[in-house]
Amino acid sequence: MNDDLGPRRNGRPGLREEPETLAMQPGVVDHEARAAQRMKELRAEMGDSLDGGEFYFDRFYAEAPPGWAYNWKNHTVFGKEFPQYKSMLQRNGWSPVPAARHRELLYPEYNDQDIVIDGMILMERPKALNDKRVEAERMKSAMQVAAKEALLADAPAGTAPRDKFAETRPRLSSHVGPVVPD
Repeated sequence: MNDDLGPRRNGRPGLREEPETLAMQPGVVDHEARAAQRMKELRAEMGDSLDGGEFYFDRFYAEAPPGWAYNWKNHTVFGKEFPQYKSMLQRNGWSPVPAARHRELLYPEYNDQDIVIDGMILMERPKALNDKRVEAERMKSAMQVAAKEALLADAPAGTAPRDKFAETRPRLSSHVGPVVPD
């Protein structure tokens, strides 16, 4: 059955009933009015941050101590742990952040040693090592892009060069912005 036909009379597909008549029927909830009321409450509580303001509160944010970098890593996936992944993280310098360090992230009765929220564990490693690894990943990705760009100009043996004429020369551009111009 298609739900896009709107409310049905007597449970059978048919003509749409007007929203005014639906709101008057007993037992029918006006979801739009309920949503408008909730938005009014949220605006009173949070102000302009709901309307595209720059304020954003990350409830999982924790400030790393000087010289350290934090990152949330997978702890479980559908309740299953992966010991080989944990050992790979340890080999790469990550270690769990003690729960005593950031009690503000946890509920009062939390008893685990590590900070685990929604299947993610907060981990730390020295900032110098982290910066080195991040730069290595950036360089690796830049090299991959450069290699693919070079392939665009290559021509198979026995064919004309691709860069001889401006009309057939491969053109690359990087643009960040809307796909459709304003």
